[in-house]
Parts: sequence; C-alpha cells; structure tokens
Amino acid sequence: MNSYELFISLRYLRARRKQIFVSVITFISIIGILLGVATLIIVLAVMNGFETDLRNKILGVNAHVVLMEYGKALNNQGEVTRAIKEVDGVTEAVPFIYGQAMLKSDAMAMGVIVKGVDARKTSQILSIGRMQAGQMSALSEGPLLSPEPEQGELSPIILGKELAKNLSLRLHDTVSMISPTGIPSPMGLVPRIKKYYIAGIFDSGFYEYDSTLVFLSLRDSQIFFGMGNLVTCI
Repeated sequence: MNSYELFISLRYLRARRKQIFVSVITFISIIGILLGVATLIIVLAVMNGFETDLRNKILGVNAHVVLMEYGKALNNQGEVTRAIKEVDGVTEAVPFIYGQAMLKSDAMAMGVIVKGVDARKTSQILSIGRMQAGQMSALSEGPLLSPEPEQGELSPIILGKELAKNLSLRLHDTVSMISPTGIPSPMGLVPRIKKYYIAGIFDSGFYEYDSTLVFLSLRDSQIFFGMGNLVTCI
C-alpha cells in the first residue's frame, strides 16, 4: 500500500468529532465487507471439499477409463491389456465383467449391477471405501462348502450395505442370483439361478453404489454369464 492509499484509509478511519458519523459508516462498511468475503471463502471451501469427496467416491468404484468392444465381448483381452499398459500415463489395466442380474433373498428380490473382478489386481485401481464386514480379498479365496449338502459349493459375493439392508442379508448368509438371459432347455429358456454366500459388505458412502452394486470374482462371473474366457471391459 503506497502513501496515498494509506492517507485515504486513515482519513476515513480517524475522523474528527464533527465527522464521527462518517467514521461509524466506515466501520460498518468494513465489517459488512469482512463478513461477505468470509462467507464467500467458507462456501467455496465447503463446495470444493464436497466436489473432491464426491469425485473420489465415484472414481473409487469406477476406473478412470473403461475400454470395451461395441456390441460384443472382448476375446483378445490379454493382447489388448498389454497394449494398454504400454501407453504413457497408464498405471494399471485389468479386465473385468460387467453385467446385470437379479439378487433374491428370502425377504425380496432386487435388480443389481454385477462386476466380475480379479480382487488381487483390482485393489490397485479401485477403492470401494470401507468394508463394513468381511474382506474384498475373499473373492480370490474360492468357493466354500455349504453346510447344506444339496447346495454343494458356494462362491463368494461382495455387496453394498444398502443392498444388504434391503434384502435383510448379513455376512455369511446365502443369496440367489438370477440371470436375465436364461438357459435353453426343452421347455424353452430357463432362468439361470446360482447361490452365493455373502463374503463381504462394503460401504462406499455413495447410495447408488451401495444399493445396486455387487462384486464377484472374474472366473465366477464368467461362469454365471456363460462367457467362457471372455470379458466385457478393461
């Protein structure tokens, strides 16, 4: 601040007795500007924090870039994945399955988004938030023998806390997943139904993900959707 600006400031702040009313107005103006600027800074800080938190939650469940082949599955994912990893700036590339199904418990049934992932590699890309129960690594541990002999082995599944709440499911409960495509039979298309055990419940902090998203291992999802060794995305 140069001498001229300092002179003007002191002139209005140090008013004589006859100009005391001008000094009061000056102080009121300063306080008003102070409060306005402080409010603006606080609002901008809150909005920036909200935007950052929202972006981190969205990118925690979704990769920055998803590559897929239009109208069909990828049958050369190994070659494509290696080519993607050689692109400058790419830190990791992992094939996965993306599909839709219906999850059914004794309480009710709901439509879900199914992601089939390699839990060991996907942890380097995705961060689904806090695990409310169980561990994401359970997907790589393989199926467990069901206590009910007629069910045989049950593969693990991870689902969001809101979905678990809506279906009245807890850790280690069993749940049925129904594919919308079905299996050809002499009686026509029969829905593909497979039972899983709840190996984990996650809390991403984002209601849409917590209420609709489930994770399977890559191999289990390929079996469920009848895709062989194919994947839908990288």
